[in-house]
Amino acid sequence: EWADKYKIKLIVNSSDFDANKQLSQFNALVQQKVDGIFLTAVDAASIGTAVVRANNAKIPVFIVGGAPARGKVVSVMNAASYDGSKEAGAALMKAINKPNAKIAVIGIPFALQTIRDREKGILDAVGAAGGQVVSLQSDFSQDKLLALATNVIEANPDLDGIFATWSLGVNAATEAVKQSGRNIPIAGYDAEAAGYKEFAKGNANLIALSGQQAFVQGKAAIEGLAQVVLGNTLAPQIITPNILVTKDNYAKSWTKQYPSTPTPY
Repeated sequence: EWADKYKIKLIVNSSDFDANKQLSQFNALVQQKVDGIFLTAVDAASIGTAVVRANNAKIPVFIVGGAPARGKVVSVMNAASYDGSKEAGAALMKAINKPNAKIAVIGIPFALQTIRDREKGILDAVGAAGGQVVSLQSDFSQDKLLALATNVIEANPDLDGIFATWSLGVNAATEAVKQSGRNIPIAGYDAEAAGYKEFAKGNANLIALSGQQAFVQGKAAIEGLAQVVLGNTLAPQIITPNILVTKDNYAKSWTKQYPSTPTPY
C-alpha cells in the first residue's frame, strides 16, 4: 500500500529459507540497478558479499534481523524480539504457576540476532519464574517441527509447557499437543492467522502470542528507503513494537496488527 502511495515499483522475492536462492535473487536485483533493497536475510553471514556488491553499485540496503557480516546497510530493523518473547514467556509461566516448571522450546535455525534475542527472552522469562528449559530444538520444516514437538511431549510425561520462537513452531506445538490429548500450555513468538484461529476456537492451551506488526514494518521499509534515496540518513537501528495477543484481546489485536485485512476466523 505504501509503495503504491508513493508510486514506487515494488519487486518482491521469496527465498523459501534458502540462503543460496536469496543470494541469487539479491545479485539479480543489483544487476537490475534497483534504487534500494529491503531484505529479511536468511543468513546474515552469507549475504555479506552481495551487500558489498550493492554498496559498490551505490544501492542502499535496509535489512531486517541483524547486520550482515560484510558490507554496510542504511539501517537494521527489528521487532521488539527480546521483549516480545520475554513477555509471552512470562504469560506462559504465570498460567502454569508451578515451581520448577519444565518448558520445551521450539525454535528456528536462523543465524540472526533477532532469533537469538527471542531465545534469550524466553530463557530469561523461564529463569525469572524459577522454571527450567528441558529441550531447545529447531528446524525450518513444518513436518520436522511437528515431529520435534511430538517427540519432546512423549519424552517428557511431566512437561509443563511449550514455547515456540516463530510461527511454524507455534503451529507445530499446537498440533502436537492436540494429538497428544494432553493439556499442555503453549505460548510463542509470532501471532499469525493460524494462531488467531486457535484463539477464536477457544483453544484453552494457547496462552499468548507476541505479534510483530508487519504492516508497520512494511510501511517503515518503504519510507526509510525513500528517505535514503532522497539523501537523508536513518537511525542505525529501528525497533517496531510487538503486540501481546491473548484469548481476551485477539479480536482487537487483529485489527491493530493487520489493518484492513479480513479476519481468518
